[in-house]
Amino acid sequence: MLRVIGNDESLPRQEHAVASGTLTNGKTVVVNTDGTVSVVGIGAASIGSATKWVSGESIYISATYDSNSDRVVIAYRNSSSGDNGFAVVGTVSDTSISFGTPVSFNSGSGSTNFTSTVFDSNSNKVVISYQDGGNSSYGTAIVGTVDPSDNSISFGTEVVFNSANSDGMTSTFDTSANKVIIAYRDQGSSRGEAIIGTVSGTSISFGSEVVLNNTHTNDFSASYDSSSNKTIIAYRDDGSTGQPSKAKVGTVSGTSISFGSATTFETGIAQYTVAIYDSVNNKTNIFYMDGGDGDKGKGVIGTVSGTSISFTSPSNFYTDAGINALTAVYDSNAATSVIGIRGASAYGYAIPITSDGSSFTVGSSTTITTNAYGTHAASVFDPDQKKVVFGYSDGDDSGHGKAQVYNAPATTLTSENYIGMSSGNVTYDSATQAVGTEVVMNSGSTTGFAAAFDSNAGKVVVAFSDGTDGQKGKAIVGTVDAANNSISFGSEVVFQNSEITGDQMDCVFDSNANKVVIFYTDTNNPSTNSRTGTAIVGTVSGTSISFGTKAAFESGNTQFITATFDSTNNKVVLCYKNDSGTPQGVGTAAVGTVSGTSISFGSTVDYSGSDVVIAEGRNAISFDSSSSGVLIVYEGGDDRDAKAVRGVVSGTSITFGTVAVLDTGGAHPHIGNIYDPDQNTNVVFYKDGGNSNYGTALVFQPDTRATTRAEVANSGNASVDIIGSVSNNQIGLTAGQQYFVQTDGTIGTTAATPSVLAGTAISATELLVKT
Repeated sequence: MLRVIGNDESLPRQEHAVASGTLTNGKTVVVNTDGTVSVVGIGAASIGSATKWVSGESIYISATYDSNSDRVVIAYRNSSSGDNGFAVVGTVSDTSISFGTPVSFNSGSGSTNFTSTVFDSNSNKVVISYQDGGNSSYGTAIVGTVDPSDNSISFGTEVVFNSANSDGMTSTFDTSANKVIIAYRDQGSSRGEAIIGTVSGTSISFGSEVVLNNTHTNDFSASYDSSSNKTIIAYRDDGSTGQPSKAKVGTVSGTSISFGSATTFETGIAQYTVAIYDSVNNKTNIFYMDGGDGDKGKGVIGTVSGTSISFTSPSNFYTDAGINALTAVYDSNAATSVIGIRGASAYGYAIPITSDGSSFTVGSSTTITTNAYGTHAASVFDPDQKKVVFGYSDGDDSGHGKAQVYNAPATTLTSENYIGMSSGNVTYDSATQAVGTEVVMNSGSTTGFAAAFDSNAGKVVVAFSDGTDGQKGKAIVGTVDAANNSISFGSEVVFQNSEITGDQMDCVFDSNANKVVIFYTDTNNPSTNSRTGTAIVGTVSGTSISFGTKAAFESGNTQFITATFDSTNNKVVLCYKNDSGTPQGVGTAAVGTVSGTSISFGSTVDYSGSDVVIAEGRNAISFDSSSSGVLIVYEGGDDRDAKAVRGVVSGTSITFGTVAVLDTGGAHPHIGNIYDPDQNTNVVFYKDGGNSNYGTALVFQPDTRATTRAEVANSGNASVDIIGSVSNNQIGLTAGQQYFVQTDGTIGTTAATPSVLAGTAISATELLVKT
């Protein structure tokens, strides 16, 4: 059934505007600052040009945002000016930043090291803590006042907070107690300590030091959790076996701080640790370089409960070796953690990382500089301009201090710019569920079944093991006809003239080489082990298939092969269980390259550090790209019938339709399916226990609806149904239900951030806009 809705261009209360980007009909629309309109979505990341704030090598860089003056403050040591400590004030405008004149806050015969900068929003002052090399390397702090009229900063008198060699400074501000918290390492005792500072005028006073960790401590980072009014301090415990990294929850009371028990978030050696507060999910995110795992960038998510904190397992955000600088800040506008690293080849990168509160999603990196110098960098978020500022030492320019403004990928939706729904035609093509007639493709006791769709030939290829013919490996080519829900097959072709293990197979189509690759376990391949992992390349011609020479990818005892095609790198990737050697059952992966009618493999990689269990499943899943649904076929648990059910994914949940029974009367221990995009239907194949275990196939058409939305091209004339009008090109709404604009441009029944009402449904296809 083909239906057209929403083709009435004479509706009242329409806005006619120029489209910026492609404007898809029936979608949420915002008005841009230049008067054009766009579909709500996630904007791309961008970065401005570098601005030098000082000539001369700048190291020990730290930064903060002064919300009173709407200015960024960067502290640093200038090696060209006697290694003295300086601060400079910057003004952000869009993706650029301008600076005032740097001002010294610490001068003398010694150097200023380990700066940490924080803003005290109670006194509207900036506090810089540092190691004063001119005064026995004592831990010292100073209060700064920003004058926005000329981007200048003035300072009070230096105050010593620890009369011993102190380093590794980190600081944060407790907005509930109105106190500055500084954590550091006391070199005299090598232990980690913390101290509370109170700003008054242009000075700061301190309470007594409190022991954070009573052994050698490194890599400090402090963050304030405003939802629990707690301070979280992360650190590396060098005095413990393995030098694990830990975190403690601190509670400020008066001029002191107390800590709960330590929680380990990384058992290896973490370096360049940075803790930041995720104000959207009310979590503490900690990012670091894992020196015990190839210097990879990793992160964990922490949840505070009382005086303790728990963490998710570490996950990678950067897998290349070579991180030797890391900074991080939370962009509350984009709801994104923005990481800055000095990575491979000394390049500086910005990496956006979003979170749902329990896991990370890593975005694409943006190059900041081609030569970030040393380990010195800082970042700060300007909430007024909604931008992140990176400060770093530029190795391509004598280590001069430079800054760049980064615009993180963020939704284009604000609480003010939504104007309505794009008008115009939307069509959908629905199909009613239908089960085709069974077709026997192999009159033997068939096991296995691995299938792929050859988009070059427009055919389905099914591989299997023929138990009636010595368990030889065979393949057959099928042609689908959706008009009558049928499939026909050519002749069987042998690709392995001896026994294979049929339930250990997979099959993929390499769209770069236009070849089918079958993976299987060869019980007769010359080897010291049985069930050798083997692959063979097939070429479809008409209704037949021919094969090249087989190639072993694993000499050990191979089980449970799963493969896919990486269309970005034009490689075949497979994983399997290697059941040989010690430990047994290791999960292993390999990459294959198809050339002509042969395939070669790179080195295998273990993806599990210990024994794994990979269970044989009696189910299979395929994706229907036309209707964006998944089809799961399986053997019923009680009746063992062959069954299918269609699921539709929305966000992180899935909704299932009615279960369809495909075949009854016997067991179906081997079952699979493949989607034929040319015919827009599915082929299900199985071992039919009710018919002598013959290999059988049928065409199954689930109940689907494929939606096609017309589009207005960039710079084209667009019509938008605005407030008070009816958008009549919607699908699947519930009358009487309010719908909210989501940050990705869809509409949903739950408010997003920001909360913007799209409208109220008056029927399944009609939305009364924003009322």
